[in-house]
Amino acid sequence: MRVANLDDKDFIEIDYDENKLNYRDLIETCCEELGVDKIDIEKIRKLPDVTIRRDEDVQRFNKLEHLEVVIVPSRMQRQYNYQL
Repeated sequence: MRVANLDDKDFIEIDYDENKLNYRDLIETCCEELGVDKIDIEKIRKLPDVTIRRDEDVQRFNKLEHLEVVIVPSRMQRQYNYQL
């Protein structure tokens, strides 16, 4: 998982409870792990090009998926120190 469009392109690994495979919990996990606010999230993308929109999308995850959290452009701070 990483915040999209930052200079730092590295991902962090997170542990995710497979019993809680739903969209709401994914959003909360992203916020907690990356230090972003829910209102700042424009979308979550499974790389290379799949937008995650609902529980069914999350339930299709495999182990070691690469996810990007896309921040609303007007709220993006390229120099912001997200909790990585």
